Amino acid sequence: MKKPAARRTSTKPSSSPSSTSSPSTPRIPVKQGYSFGEESGPPPGVIVKQRDPVSPGKSPQQASPKQASPKQASPKQDRARTAGVHPYEAPHTQHKKSGSRSASTNAPPREPVLAQKAPAPKVKISAPSVALKPSHKVTGKKGQTRDQETLAHLPTRLDGFYPKARAMKRKLTLVIGPTNSGKTHRALERLKAAQSGVYLGPLRLLALEVRDRLLDMEIPTSLVTGELIEEIEGAQFISATVEMVNFEDEIEVAVIDEVQMVGDEERGSAWLQAILGAPAREVWMLGAPEAKEAVLALAEWMGESVEIIELERLTPYEVLQSHTKLGDLPPGSAVVAFSRGQVIDIAGELRDRFRRSPALVYGALSPEVRREQARQFREGEADILVCTDAVGLGLNLPIAAMFFSTSTKYNGKEEIPVPRDLVWQIAGRAGRYGMGEHGKVGALSADTLSFVKRSLSKRPEKLPVAFRYEANWIIVEALSKFLQTDKLADILFYFWRELQLERSREFEPVVPPSQVGLAWRVDRYPLSLRVKLMLSRAPVPMVRDEAVPEFEQFVASIARKEPVMLTSTPMLQARLQMNDHQNAEQAVKLLTMYCWMHYRLPAMFPQFEEAQVEMSQLNTAILGFIGKNKGKKCRECGKALPWQSKYRICDACFRNS
Repeated sequence: MKKPAARRTSTKPSSSPSSTSSPSTPRIPVKQGYSFGEESGPPPGVIVKQRDPVSPGKSPQQASPKQASPKQASPKQDRARTAGVHPYEAPHTQHKKSGSRSASTNAPPREPVLAQKAPAPKVKISAPSVALKPSHKVTGKKGQTRDQETLAHLPTRLDGFYPKARAMKRKLTLVIGPTNSGKTHRALERLKAAQSGVYLGPLRLLALEVRDRLLDMEIPTSLVTGELIEEIEGAQFISATVEMVNFEDEIEVAVIDEVQMVGDEERGSAWLQAILGAPAREVWMLGAPEAKEAVLALAEWMGESVEIIELERLTPYEVLQSHTKLGDLPPGSAVVAFSRGQVIDIAGELRDRFRRSPALVYGALSPEVRREQARQFREGEADILVCTDAVGLGLNLPIAAMFFSTSTKYNGKEEIPVPRDLVWQIAGRAGRYGMGEHGKVGALSADTLSFVKRSLSKRPEKLPVAFRYEANWIIVEALSKFLQTDKLADILFYFWRELQLERSREFEPVVPPSQVGLAWRVDRYPLSLRVKLMLSRAPVPMVRDEAVPEFEQFVASIARKEPVMLTSTPMLQARLQMNDHQNAEQAVKLLTMYCWMHYRLPAMFPQFEEAQVEMSQLNTAILGFIGKNKGKKCRECGKALPWQSKYRICDACFRNS
């Protein structure tokens, strides 16, 4: 098949003052390389890069001109304390000021969750928890002047936090097109021709895949993710997750994949910082057509021109006219579900009832197990792939037909219809160039198929020109001086509520709820602010929105300066003794957190090799558990139940009970 020609256009920045004015350079020195703690660095021979998401500051004009002293508690607050409720947990009255972000009338939860914004004091800031009472205050004119000078060290524009990138004359290239249009292939070919470069992707598994592809091209490439660093000595190329971008080492080419993720509510800040701060002479951004206007607006604001390459899909796909039963799936098909439980149940029914050999890919599996499952499907050892929606984020698998199992997914609060852009991303994985003339898209039920057809009837909405950014160390350090506190939760709360930069309507400060919860915990311990910030970004397994107890144990050991040994972690040891896949998966997550800590505080977490051996054994056990799963069974009579059954009991046993 002849590849369609790419359309190339170029945009140049306007001559408006906002796009041409040079950003202010921070006078606070930016520490080079990774920062993993107070006095401990990475283990010998390991390449490490800065992980801190880059964020903005506040101009001196925006600083509060007056600082108020603490007020006497009101009778209402006294009553709240008497009832065992902190006054910050009581409902707030909504106030709206011109030019400021509106506040929520809902009371914050006991531990700070920043889903809705509550009014915050201007000076004495505290997260809504008894454990986070403000311990420092700012008083007196001298203190006010000093604090304003501290904030004056921060840039007034968000891109001013990236002096290395701003000093370079970068060439931006935006490659847009639907899934399976050859975007990644084109960018990797450019990377192959460079002298140095980095690939930045959304998933560890995708970073592994790209690293392997570059190694196959005989390009020495290191792997850098938050939980795993594999260095090749002398390598000038890195394949990494986007959060691990390095802002100090100048390179020739940077490839930022899935650039439409800049609009993602949870992880968009990582893509924003990569676009603004990647110190590369050429920056290639790959993504869906819906990202075009947002990326162009961002480039114009930075004052950088963009070359646009628009690609068309290499192989077409068709939507089937009728739904397909689970037992009739053709070989080479993939079934997408939206929860781990559904993936396991569907795979179990395929294996037990229809004698198929499915491979499984879902988030709780370690990267090594997912890679092995993908290999089995790619090489034909498994004839069906059952996966979660992670398949939509660039995993290159020979999927002939993609089938949706349902039209809804759980978003952490409730079941919602699968977003249109996600339907397009997943459907686009059907059919791979060079593996067939076209792909097929279907569903396991008539209702789901109708939903898929409606979703694919028109392209998703364009990304809004609005970006979210998180706090980095420069801002946290400056606000610590401004607020005269080392309480991380207080600082994050102030950053979220009060800090603004130029064009604040388009750039919004955000703090992930999980980070605030972890900050609330680490503030209990005598740790440096930098270590607290590092720990607040740890990959902590959460159980019902609560951090696992092992995290608290790790933090307490760091505070006592006592090395953490695997045998001194009782819950981990208990999980290692459990003979089921859920405990095995949770144990892998705990060991992953241990390894993450090792890369940042190696003296405190010395048993890295032992953790790797344990994970390897657990991965083997998980593969065994997956192969033995037989799908849903009635808990009373053992009769097979369909995967979509909401109950673990059959109708006959229910009627007789």
